[in-house]
Amino acid sequence: MEMYIWNSLIVLSKLTFYCGFSIIVGYAFSISNHAKQQVDDSQFHCESGVLKVTKILSIASLFAVLIWFFANVGLMAEDGIVGMLDPMMIEMMFESSIGDVLNIRLSAMTLLVVLLFLPSQLNSEKSKHSSQKQVIIFAVRAGSLMFIAYSFTLVGHVAELDAFAKLLIMFHILIMAWWFGSLYPLKKACKNLSYPELYLVMDKFGKQATVFVPILLVAGSGLAYLLLGSWQALFTTIYGQTILIKILLVVGILAIAAKHKLRLVPILNKNEGRDALYQSINIETILAGSILVITSILTSTMGPVGTY
Repeated sequence: MEMYIWNSLIVLSKLTFYCGFSIIVGYAFSISNHAKQQVDDSQFHCESGVLKVTKILSIASLFAVLIWFFANVGLMAEDGIVGMLDPMMIEMMFESSIGDVLNIRLSAMTLLVVLLFLPSQLNSEKSKHSSQKQVIIFAVRAGSLMFIAYSFTLVGHVAELDAFAKLLIMFHILIMAWWFGSLYPLKKACKNLSYPELYLVMDKFGKQATVFVPILLVAGSGLAYLLLGSWQALFTTIYGQTILIKILLVVGILAIAAKHKLRLVPILNKNEGRDALYQSINIETILAGSILVITSILTSTMGPVGTY
């Protein structure tokens, strides 16, 4: 029972962190897309509530990292709350790869949260501030996101993979975060932007997807094979079958994305289809959330062939 509680806390804290990380990545790309498409990004993000939700989830992700760490301490100590707070166990975990992940994620996420609370004019790519300040903000944001993506390679069954596999993981994590984190701003865009502005934003997102999604699929397929050892294990092991469910959900999202690109986005030029696009993104968001839940479980309580 105690192990179940600790594992549940680990899964829930991971899920919270994934959501916070994803929406920050999506917010960063949303700022860039709005600036390039001549959309008032500062006004949009403030009035639509995107910035507020991003701040809330990013702060929640900071607490989630701490909960994840102490839940791992409790799981290792096997002595309830007393074990979770045991100084010796905390020190032991802090000096392990779990401690490395804690330091990286807390540091990087704190920097990202600080950027969110900068004045909107400074955070905007259309700011009148010097380009040097914009370069610094971009470098801090990009560097923080890369470090967080790197932290995913330090623990669990992926920690023993080679450098190339870990690079695949980083690409996979960042692109997944971009895609899933962009859904909320896009959903809000359906309600808050004019048809011409919405078309420009959705068209830009679609063009980015044509580049990023193939990379996501190749990286995901490669990682699945490396972790499973064979494609047969996809059907013959619990771990593989769970990945198969995740793959089916991804196929569902791809089908929705194709519907957007081929049907719903083009008719925006005719000043129609806004509500249909909004509802479709809602369904896509549900599927994305399901994928994040499965990922949280896969990386917390399950392991590839031969590890359980």
